[in-house]
Amino acid sequence: NAPVSAAAFDRGGDMHVAIVSQVQTKAWIQIQRDPCSYLECVHGSCVNQACQCDTPGITNGKYGGWTGALCDAPDCPGTPACGDFRGECYIADTTLPLRQQFPECKCHGKFSGNDCSAFDSSVYDDVTVERKPNTSTVVTNTLDIGAKCTYFF
Repeated sequence: NAPVSAAAFDRGGDMHVAIVSQVQTKAWIQIQRDPCSYLECVHGSCVNQACQCDTPGITNGKYGGWTGALCDAPDCPGTPACGDFRGECYIADTTLPLRQQFPECKCHGKFSGNDCSAFDSSVYDDVTVERKPNTSTVVTNTLDIGAKCTYFF
């Protein structure tokens, strides 16, 4: 019976192993390293050999969480995040400890809501289209949207 070692290695770097025996024998060595000993989960903890990303506590949907192999990619509310062009995903308070920072949406223009899905159309001009004289028929392909105006359809 060969001796068995359950040595723990907790430092990074190269490891050199030698097996020395005074008799000729068949031997094998197995070295395993727990991934949690070297994974640096940015916004999470290593659980079962993989990063488990932090999720915010009670947020009423305001904050997103984190994703990615190292929990380093923000995952803001909405699909796509922050309504794509409607807003941007950012970290509101970077002065908080790293594990207490969560991404949220900063909505553009008149978009609002946790995921920038709400739109206030009351601030935009009504769109008018040309009609044929003395009829209710709309003249096709004649919509003048004007300069420096934004219309959403």
